Amino acid sequence: LSMSYDDDYGITARTRWYLMPLLGLQEPEGTSATLKLDYYGDKGPGVGVDTTYQRDTYYGLLRSYYIHDRGKDDLGGIRDDVEPPSENRGRFLTRHRQYLPQGWELTLELSYLSDKNFLEEYFRDEFENDKEQETVIYLKKVFGDAVFSILGKWRINDFLTQTEKLPDVAFDVLGKQLGDSVVTWYSENHVGAVRRLNNDGTPWWCVWGSNREQTDVVARADTRQELDVPVTLGVFKLVPYGMVRGTVWDDSPHGGGLTRAYGQVGLKGSTYQSRVFEDVESRFWDVHQLRHVMKEDFVLWATGTNVNPSEITPFDEGIETISGVDGVSLGWRNRLQTKRGG
Repeated sequence: LSMSYDDDYGITARTRWYLMPLLGLQEPEGTSATLKLDYYGDKGPGVGVDTTYQRDTYYGLLRSYYIHDRGKDDLGGIRDDVEPPSENRGRFLTRHRQYLPQGWELTLELSYLSDKNFLEEYFRDEFENDKEQETVIYLKKVFGDAVFSILGKWRINDFLTQTEKLPDVAFDVLGKQLGDSVVTWYSENHVGAVRRLNNDGTPWWCVWGSNREQTDVVARADTRQELDVPVTLGVFKLVPYGMVRGTVWDDSPHGGGLTRAYGQVGLKGSTYQSRVFEDVESRFWDVHQLRHVMKEDFVLWATGTNVNPSEITPFDEGIETISGVDGVSLGWRNRLQTKRGG
């Protein structure tokens, strides 16, 4: 039981109950279910059930909540008095992962939200830090250094801007050494159909004529090939690399199909130093010795492409959004470590 008061919710009482014992039932192995019974003085009563489960071949979760909301949302800044679209508000989320025979893995997700502000108002930490609320079917199998997958994704919350996958089939190589050489090969390949759906509240004039307009179903094929050559030069670890990418869409923001060629060459490098201070001790801070690791790193790269990202609908970050920009990145990173516990 927790009690609180604030200007947004008024006097609030939140209770959490172990659901199965409350119903007089034996809780299944690996399962935990919690009943939420809440009351917000300025808003109304709320009820929900959260469940997690895990067995040898599957695991998952379920989150649900309903509130009869008679108040307004305080989301910060100028959004301090927002009228909800309905008094009946809530959410339903389930995520399930199943390990199938012969190394296949199936992931299912379903997310429904009553309105665009519900999660931010009542579950702010999840809104800010959790993964995207989405509805997907994802099938995957690992073959040594390679991964084959099929992703289907649909939007059911029409106040979100999302890319649907109808479906997207991928085959990736996650770093394969070529023969007895030091050359490492990376490969990323996609083929399928995608569709961009904009938030239904987006004014037409905000996206009209740009690459962010809503689309019909677009067929897309994409391949990315990269070769890395890691070498050691004294205290430096260097990785010269080269990458090419080719992508084809059967439609584009300005009409007609589009083909993009993209290339990048670069050099990554790093070195580090460390020192242990054995006389550093503190029972109060639970510190036993101190190790300082200092790392310097850099990346130099140059790119070339025949298509500007503004000419492509941004279906996926890292595919449509890459640009022909040259650059340099410099890093100086410090880490302090200690021994703790027994």
